Amino acid sequence: MDPKEKPEKSTGGGPPPPRPDCIKCFDVLWFCYSPFHQMQSYYRYGEFDNCFGKWGDLVDCLVLKTKRATEVEAILVAREEARPHI
Repeated sequence: MDPKEKPEKSTGGGPPPPRPDCIKCFDVLWFCYSPFHQMQSYYRYGEFDNCFGKWGDLVDCLVLKTKRATEVEAILVAREEARPHI
């Protein structure tokens, strides 16, 4: 390690949750509207997928991109704590 480099400070709580990747959310939404996925959904459940949850994920990702990094980290940590664990 170069003496000029400073080691990064750790927050003690582990690494922060990863920021959502809007490209992945868009890809999931795009696949949801594909004929393959729609036919698979129709075959399995008897109805077409309206992709409503995927739209919500994409909008949520885009909203998080407009906030400051500290706000995003606080929101993601709160969501992680609220999520039920095994």
